[in-house]
Amino acid sequence: MAEEIQIASTENTAGNGDVLQVFGAGMQQKIKKLCTERLEIERRWVEDMRQYLGLYSADQLKNMPEGGSQVFVNLTRTKTDKGEAQLVDMLFPAEDKNFGISPTPNPDLVAQAENKQQMYDKNGAALQFADDKTPYTKGDDAKAQMERAEDAAKAMEREIDDQLVECEYGHQSRKTIHYSALLGTGVLCAPEVEMREQSSWVKDTNTGEFVGAFKLDKRPVARHVATWDFFPDLSAATIDECAFVFERSYMSRKSVRNMRRIPGVVKENLKKLLEDNKEGGKGTQNFSEHVSTLREMSGIVSMLEDNRFEVWRYRGPIEKEILISAGVVKSDDESVPSEVDGIIIFCGDQVLKAAINPMETEEWPYSVFCWNKDDNCIFGTGIPYSMRQSQAVINTAWRLMLDNATKSAGPQVVIDKRIRATNGVNAIEPFKLWEKTDPQMKVADAFQVFTFPSVQNEIANIYNLAKQMIDEETGLPAISQGEQGEVTPTLGGMSMLMNAATTVRRNQVKHWDDDITVPIIKRFYDWNMQFNPKQEIKGDMRVYARGTSALLVKEQQSQALFAVLDKYAGHPILSQFLKDQGLSAFRKAIQSLHINPDDIVISEEDYAANVQAAQEAQQGQEQPQDPRILSAQILAESKMKQIEAEAIRHDKTNQANVQIAEMNYRTQMMKLAQDEKISIAELQADLQKAGWDLDLKKSMFTTEVQLKQQAGETANYGLDE
Repeated sequence: MAEEIQIASTENTAGNGDVLQVFGAGMQQKIKKLCTERLEIERRWVEDMRQYLGLYSADQLKNMPEGGSQVFVNLTRTKTDKGEAQLVDMLFPAEDKNFGISPTPNPDLVAQAENKQQMYDKNGAALQFADDKTPYTKGDDAKAQMERAEDAAKAMEREIDDQLVECEYGHQSRKTIHYSALLGTGVLCAPEVEMREQSSWVKDTNTGEFVGAFKLDKRPVARHVATWDFFPDLSAATIDECAFVFERSYMSRKSVRNMRRIPGVVKENLKKLLEDNKEGGKGTQNFSEHVSTLREMSGIVSMLEDNRFEVWRYRGPIEKEILISAGVVKSDDESVPSEVDGIIIFCGDQVLKAAINPMETEEWPYSVFCWNKDDNCIFGTGIPYSMRQSQAVINTAWRLMLDNATKSAGPQVVIDKRIRATNGVNAIEPFKLWEKTDPQMKVADAFQVFTFPSVQNEIANIYNLAKQMIDEETGLPAISQGEQGEVTPTLGGMSMLMNAATTVRRNQVKHWDDDITVPIIKRFYDWNMQFNPKQEIKGDMRVYARGTSALLVKEQQSQALFAVLDKYAGHPILSQFLKDQGLSAFRKAIQSLHINPDDIVISEEDYAANVQAAQEAQQGQEQPQDPRILSAQILAESKMKQIEAEAIRHDKTNQANVQIAEMNYRTQMMKLAQDEKISIAELQADLQKAGWDLDLKKSMFTTEVQLKQQAGETANYGLDE
């Protein structure tokens, strides 16, 4: 169990057990009342869970026609999983963070950045830079302070990122998103201090042998809180408005017994709790009907077999008298007010621990994210609830289709009692003999055949309309799930369509940033400022979310980045404005393909080192080249590349035009042949004859030119007659 930082060590609590006992009994009664007030919400969650699993309730099965179909078309699970996956993909891009930390802007420092006034030390000596002895001005001092603030912000961002990676923040967040999509509400608790035991082997200086060394390490962690176990103040609409919060956890007897190792635990009450519940912790449970129902849906035995201890954690106002009874503060400590924000851990009516909120900001570690917010309640609604009616219509339509198919699959036969089968079996069989017992009866009257009408098409229309309604109700159209549907297959059309399809998701990403990312990272920042011993990471900073920066469709982002590189990286003028000659853009493009750029692209540090090495090599030459000449050469080379590319493009265009002309020529010839109703052979003969005439005219023209060159303009007189 995660543990809070202690404010004061535990004192002897003998004689104060009665106060804690009464307080614990009051807490237990408050929990029972809270469970009753939340009963309707829990029933809604049970229905959401049953719908997600594709199960009918007992009442629904009872109302179905006897012998009819009981199939459940589970579109709820598909929609829920796809909505969850889509939001996760947007919020947690590969190889990137969804938050950032920057120093708080200081207008005074910005204004002083250009101040050229000389600075002096305490003795009145002018301050100078050590390397070039230039004066150290107030502007230089302001820039240095801003650089230190930037370095501290980057260090703080790395520190928090390492803490989040170590506690698997991404995994815990995905669980929170899953519960928000399923039940409508997800809860994330962060940061919470966790005590971890670190072991190492050291060599004993006396014996020379290696012995184990153990120490406790406190670190902030993030963890998901199951929606079922989160009991806030129901009169509040947001977590910030809550007067108190309860959290439930189920623990085995062994886990409860091991709580004696936690500093600050009231061991007398812990011992009494274990002695009063030797057979298990059933007596501590405030039974909720949903727990047993969920276990039965999963095929697990009911809660009658559950002997775990129900341990509660309360966060809210605590009277000073309770803290004194628990040994947290001294009775004569005037610095503690009569009521403080604190934490109580209890099981049944036994208070096991009390502590003051360790954060100076007095913030609680809980953050709540709702898939669809309810302005009147802290709990929202999820995807199953949004599509419940349409899912019921689909199930009904599908059952009707199957029932109608079974009834209309074959004819209904009516048999006159005055005939009987020779084999004694009244069933329709091939080559069967029947006997007439009444000679007056006609054979045509012995059998009557009827067929029930098939209404499959009508029911199918209802099914399809309900399926379309699900897309509208959930805000998860087919295009956002990878199905193209009816759309113009152009890049612009797809771009507009995808932007429209992800509008709802983008709005949810902003809600996640506002309700989860910013508050949690802010609390991590506060914790590190208060408890982290690293001074180099501390400073006045602000937290911002970067979830919306990852909202572009991955394929479009990749195409856009590669288009920028292809069009501008070789441009003689615009290329100089690309950062690191386009290296950053290229790394982003590779990252958009879900490939780690560090695996195939050099880093910015390596690029800077290569540039510096090239500059040093150039400086080592006896006669360094004139920068103007170098710039002219670069422009000339770029221009030549553009000319070559243009020539290649024109060549390809000409080839394409020639091919098009040949195709048009053949098409016209075929059309001409069809219109004139002549054969291909005749057409080829005419073409050959025309070719001969053309060759003859060319020969005559050549001969005429030669004669004129030899004998003058009158040399061909008489030849043209």
